[in-house]
Amino acid sequence: MGWHLDLALLVIRVNKHLWWTMQPARSTTCFGTFIFVSPSFLDSEYATIQALVDQVRLAHYRLVWIAGGSSAIRSDFIRQCAQKVRCPVLSIGRALSSSILDQPAPLRSASAEEAFYDMLHTSKSDVLCLDHLEILFDEALMLKAVDLVRNASRRFVLVASWPGTADTSCLTFGPADHPSYFRIPLSELECPVHILSLS
Repeated sequence: MGWHLDLALLVIRVNKHLWWTMQPARSTTCFGTFIFVSPSFLDSEYATIQALVDQVRLAHYRLVWIAGGSSAIRSDFIRQCAQKVRCPVLSIGRALSSSILDQPAPLRSASAEEAFYDMLHTSKSDVLCLDHLEILFDEALMLKAVDLVRNASRRFVLVASWPGTADTSCLTFGPADHPSYFRIPLSELECPVHILSLS
């Protein structure tokens, strides 16, 4: 097929299956259970994130949302971005759920918000990548997830994985008939959203 010999090779989990991703020419192509992704394509994605991070440093909300693709693809992309930007990745869900597990239900909302900010402050970095944010949308916690992350970005530069779906007009979390359902137009975010071309 004419692929270059020096292809980078990754393994990512998509829809509960292991898919091998290799990186040949400029485009993204799927052959059976193989997805071929260009190194220059991925480099351009990372370059875009770096440019957005530089852009928001002087903004009121210093936040970049990463959307699109599966959760596994976003997590892999966030990890790679963290290496490029040289900052830590915080996996919010597991750490936050552990910190509020023993709290009485009426106190969990305040405890979750405090624990979230504590995680950011103890990271000892002013640039952070955030992954697995689903817990912030849990209706039992009664948090305003977007506002929480957005307000945190006034202290930190944040690159955050959107834990739902995205299109050219809005970000959505959860199915429409679920109590945790949330939808926000891109125009109301007050920060850039990068929708991954690889999905």
